[in-house]
Amino acid sequence: MNVTEFLKKLPAALIPDAVDGIEGTVQLNISTPTYVTLKDGVCTVQEGTCDTAEVALTVSDENLVALLTGKLNGPLAFMTGKLQIEGDLMLAKDIPGYFDSKSWLKSPLPLIGTNHEPHFWCSRPKRVCR
Repeated sequence: MNVTEFLKKLPAALIPDAVDGIEGTVQLNISTPTYVTLKDGVCTVQEGTCDTAEVALTVSDENLVALLTGKLNGPLAFMTGKLQIEGDLMLAKDIPGYFDSKSWLKSPLPLIGTNHEPHFWCSRPKRVCR
């Protein structure tokens, strides 16, 4: 499974209460540019670029999956250059909290690359990643 197939699982992992009142578009600059739109408690994922996105994230496919599954700390990824953010930093900071990472763990995760770095702490408080 590639990262694009993984991202197509985002709508099913959305936590509707977490996005109540949230509207925005996130441009993901990955191997296949993709954008995610959050509006009216619904998430849609489209391949391509959105010129009006509130925030753009530039990240490797592998690190994007790690961020969304809670295996890579967002602020640490940003400070170490693994993640570049352009636009609304607050929206970018909140993205992992909009999705239930446990729903991804029920299905096989994509095998992207081979250089998996161990990350023991999530960006979520009081939670240890395994």
